[in-house]
Amino acid sequence: MKLNFFRKKQRYSFIKRISPGAREATLMSTVSLGILILTLVLSFAFGGKAGLYIGALGLVGMLTAFYGLYLGMKALSDIGMYKFTAFGTVFAGIMSIIWLGMLVLGIG
Repeated sequence: MKLNFFRKKQRYSFIKRISPGAREATLMSTVSLGILILTLVLSFAFGGKAGLYIGALGLVGMLTAFYGLYLGMKALSDIGMYKFTAFGTVFAGIMSIIWLGMLVLGIG
């Protein structure tokens, strides 16, 4: 008869952890939303002639949204952490689509 006293027991955790990638993706998307609101307000204030600096700020906002989408997609591979990760990824995807729409409207 073999006794397994030193066998490793499985441990269960009911604490919900948030993936660091999901937290960063949501943060990047929120920053991108803030930049979007700032650029829209400044563009309306200057009557559509805001200039190069506001365009550069918009480019930074778009890159921030894309980076948030990248982080969110990478964080989806974490096991058991889907709810907040999916929220961050979808939020970043929506911000990326909004920024692409703004870019297409600006070029056209």
